Amino acid sequence: MFYFFFPFIILAFLFMLFFLFFFSLSIYFYFLDMKIIYIWELFFFNNVCWDISFMFDSLSLIFCSFVLIISCSVFFFSNIYLSGDNYNYRFITLMLLFILSMIMVIFSFNLLFIIIGWDGLGLVSYLLIIYYGNMKCLSGGLLTYMTNRLGDFALIISICFSFYFCTWDYMYIYIYEDYGFFMMYFFVIMASMTKSAQLPFSAWLPAAMAAPTPVSSLVHSSTLVTAGIYLLIRFNMFIFNYNLNYYLLFFSLITMFMAGLIALFEFDVKKLVALSTLSQMGLMMFCISIGLFNMAFFHLLMHALFKALMFLCVGSLMYCGFGNQDMRFFGSLWSFNPFISFCLLLSVFSLSGFFFLSGFYSKDLIIEMFMMMDFNLFIFSLFFFSMFFTVIYSLRFLFYLYISFCNYNSCFLKYMNLSFIISLFLLSFFGIFFGGLMIWFIFPSPVYIILSIDMKNLIFFVIILSFIFYYWFFMNNFFINFFGNLVFWFMGGMWFFIYMSTQYFMKMPFYLSSFFYKLLDKGWSEFYGGMGMYNSLLFFSSKSYNLKINNMFFFYFSFFIWLMLIFLLIFLF
Repeated sequence: MFYFFFPFIILAFLFMLFFLFFFSLSIYFYFLDMKIIYIWELFFFNNVCWDISFMFDSLSLIFCSFVLIISCSVFFFSNIYLSGDNYNYRFITLMLLFILSMIMVIFSFNLLFIIIGWDGLGLVSYLLIIYYGNMKCLSGGLLTYMTNRLGDFALIISICFSFYFCTWDYMYIYIYEDYGFFMMYFFVIMASMTKSAQLPFSAWLPAAMAAPTPVSSLVHSSTLVTAGIYLLIRFNMFIFNYNLNYYLLFFSLITMFMAGLIALFEFDVKKLVALSTLSQMGLMMFCISIGLFNMAFFHLLMHALFKALMFLCVGSLMYCGFGNQDMRFFGSLWSFNPFISFCLLLSVFSLSGFFFLSGFYSKDLIIEMFMMMDFNLFIFSLFFFSMFFTVIYSLRFLFYLYISFCNYNSCFLKYMNLSFIISLFLLSFFGIFFGGLMIWFIFPSPVYIILSIDMKNLIFFVIILSFIFYYWFFMNNFFINFFGNLVFWFMGGMWFFIYMSTQYFMKMPFYLSSFFYKLLDKGWSEFYGGMGMYNSLLFFSSKSYNLKINNMFFFYFSFFIWLMLIFLLIFLF
């Protein structure tokens, strides 16, 4: 057993060393305000320089270091979580390919090499989601892969438009302001929306929860879903188009609102965390759409820490509960696993923006900067309702796991391993202390917030209202008593987006295609065209052939007919 899982420990320590190296390098680059762009020219073709280019700056290096520390925790966690698996080396290979693809997306300076890492993320994520090899994994993997293929197609189209500018490097395209520039930026936004699961491409994110929990922890915290956010942050530093960003603002707000509302009715712990990820992706997209790029990147880093911690805590509970994912069976978590419950409480509080945790520094800053801007009442209300739902589903999650009684059987494990403790402790440490550290790193000059006392107290009012709403509507089973199971069916289908994204939406087109195939291809078109025309031509060709082989008979017969007609005409006149 020790021989099989020893590579997990070695890779975890290697990732820790790489994290220390890249994090130290990012601080060095930051204080010197330095960027290194490496361009290796291959050849010229059609006035375009085909080159390999990478950019190293403080932003890319700090993001790479966060990916590496989360990968370190995931490999420590996988050492025990996948202890009974027979294909550990396949899992390790796929995870390393996945991390390598994400690092290529982070450091690539041109679109031609971004698409390699971008496509690698989609392909390897499909292989990781179908890792268990059952029908649920296959359907979730296919939905994830096909949705991400739309984003790959959009990115390839944007590469074709960048060929019009005679460069692949996105830094130099901002000097053009024409139709080609607009279309290229439109397809980049579309690619980012599919990868970050914005509406109407949101159905794949909960479906991807069929993957092993370590995969979900890495994929849905700092790699796959954040690749679209990171690409837009990179592009918007050089290119900012207000017309397209207005559409991005609308879709991101609706995504935030929908994910928060659906999470209020979800009982699967992994899907609940996935919906929370979807809501936070919408928040980052919203920040990008209103021009807050540094704040979006700051929240991207903080979200990666507390969301990876939350996934690993949920995976620990599933391991102790023999794979159970229904949070209604959990309860009284303090008495079973105090350390896991403490780490999970930290992650949920950080998600809700509790004071002086990592999520507080990013979310509170985003909310207050948004309140200083000039938006209409609709956008303002939708944004605060989304924040309101985040607090409510966090309270609901904590109620089922800490306050309610444990409805599981007596076989619930009180199990903790050193690998579990190391992985959870690492992310808990970074989740507590890195928020206050990184806010000085990303915002070297203080950010001044000037709000009235009413606007400042609005956040506390939302929190108090969340407690009241949760007590009256969920503790008293208001929705079940009033709506029955209808609201759960509607919310479980993600406002019917799951049905429109999977085979349910394709069932009617398949029926119509079968009907038209029988009616047209095998019916009228076959009778009048195709086989019908073939039979008609065969008939006329056979008659003409008979005329050819019996030409003397027909010649004398026709001559006799003409003679009879002539004699008849002479006789009549």
